[in-house]
Amino acid sequence: MERKIRKEAVSGFVGSRSKFLDKTCGTPDIQVIIKRFRAGEPERKRHEMQIETERLRITALTPEQLDWWLNDLPWLEEKLNCSYQAEPLEGIFKEIVSGQLEITRQDSDNYLWHSFWLLIRKSDNVVVGSADFKNVPDEKGQVEIGYGLGKAFEHEGYMTEAVRAMCSWAKEQEGVSCITAETEADGFASQRILKRCGFTEYAGNDTIWWRMQPRPVLLRVKAENILK
Repeated sequence: MERKIRKEAVSGFVGSRSKFLDKTCGTPDIQVIIKRFRAGEPERKRHEMQIETERLRITALTPEQLDWWLNDLPWLEEKLNCSYQAEPLEGIFKEIVSGQLEITRQDSDNYLWHSFWLLIRKSDNVVVGSADFKNVPDEKGQVEIGYGLGKAFEHEGYMTEAVRAMCSWAKEQEGVSCITAETEADGFASQRILKRCGFTEYAGNDTIWWRMQPRPVLLRVKAENILK
């Protein structure tokens, strides 16, 4: 049974020329708060971005930190004060991260859309998984989300919690009109996560494509009884 998220907060440091919003936003179940960096913060601090949920700190890796994750994990663990116990960084996954590192270096201003976000459990600073937006929003305003969880942490609701929070943040960003995701046809666990987060299936063959549209604005009309 998934635990309902009652409140989530995003705190980070966003440069003055950033495209990312500096505002409070959210839904009845999710509140997202994005703060600008304070004057005098070191340059490295200006690009830190972190989403906090009930149980997780979801930390976006800067290009430098992404390099550490790929090439010097102990150093990254020390710098983030965490213990990495998520999916092993090897094989095809390592190739994917390596490719994203090169893209992140080339487009560092938009690193939040290219880099990976680590899911750090707040109770013990253990990294249970990771997620990413695979590119900047396209010409239709679509952005794709991907994610992976360490096997030891499955069936605890961590990924549902993380995907909800990251999608809540993404939907408030300029140029985003739709969030998509791709799953294997038999990837039932991943599909359940997407359904819980409000995604619906819209295409499929060998794989299935899902999307989350921004929530429509509901207009509440107050009715008054007029006595004649």
